[in-house]
Amino acid sequence: MHALSPARRVRRTFMRLGQSIAIIAFLAIAGDVLFEQWIAGYASAFFIFGTACLIAAACTALFAIIAMIGLVASSAFSDDPPGFGSERRDR
Repeated sequence: MHALSPARRVRRTFMRLGQSIAIIAFLAIAGDVLFEQWIAGYASAFFIFGTACLIAAACTALFAIIAMIGLVASSAFSDDPPGFGSERRDR
């Protein structure tokens, strides 16, 4: 198994964290809002679909913000895997 560089580990961690948070946020928000609209019966199917699309867009933006923070944080770390720092640069 290949060792990941510190920068890749940071990016990977933030991507997974962002994905998890976005999915949990969508399920929490959409589960409540969409169920309430459906039960009330006052909203049409297109309105409920539009609400779901807006919630999905907000969760996608949340993922993008977390991923951007991870990309910025990973720029402080090396892209070389552990143990290959100086030997790779000499070749």
